[in-house]
Amino acid sequence: MEITKQELLTGYENIKKIIDVLVERYDVKYQTSCDASQNFEVVKKHYNNYGYFEVFNGGDHGHFGQHYNIKFRALHDFMHVTNNLSFSFKDEKELSDITVFLFSNIAWNELNKTAWESYIVRQIIGAEIRGQIEYYELNKKYVADQKEFINEYLKVA
Repeated sequence: MEITKQELLTGYENIKKIIDVLVERYDVKYQTSCDASQNFEVVKKHYNNYGYFEVFNGGDHGHFGQHYNIKFRALHDFMHVTNNLSFSFKDEKELSDITVFLFSNIAWNELNKTAWESYIVRQIIGAEIRGQIEYYELNKKYVADQKEFINEYLKVA
């Protein structure tokens, strides 16, 4: 099924609301850093010792924009730590499945979104996490233009 540009934009607005819900619910604390660790054990130890995450503030922020992309990165790190899932490809894919389910569930049950809107949330989050992990796994580099990647991955019309 094709997703229109407007549906994609609405999907991201719904996801931003979900991020806000979860960051507040779990009281996720974070600070930005240009040299945040990409080592799971270091991230976990820092969080356990200091109660907040250091989140990388660089790179392309895509459809989220800088504020929400950083907030999503903090939430994503929180979910890694609380689910004890490392940054390995296997664990990233497992966390993607958990996140897709959680976000879709919140869209449907808490934000009262339609089945179609909840489907779009699932597709976007899957592309943001699993899609980009699979891209890195295949190409050994990060996505350079996240908006373009997501649009192509989801075949946005």
